[in-house]
Amino acid sequence: TQLAATVALTQSVGLLGRTVNYTTASSGAGSGQVTLITLSSGTPTMSITASDGTVTSGVAISQLTTVK
Repeated sequence: TQLAATVALTQSVGLLGRTVNYTTASSGAGSGQVTLITLSSGTPTMSITASDGTVTSGVAISQLTTVK
């Protein structure tokens, strides 16, 4: 629904600039800073930049394991 998408987007925006740990099926576990929020079919996903500059895109909130 529209309300659920708005709430998810609001939560994601609050993660911008935060350091997170995550796990994805394609790239496994990683960590880095949330640098971009995008909407994909109404669902927010994040791009996370690791300390070595590597960017992992398409990370969903549900794939985060910790937020620092």
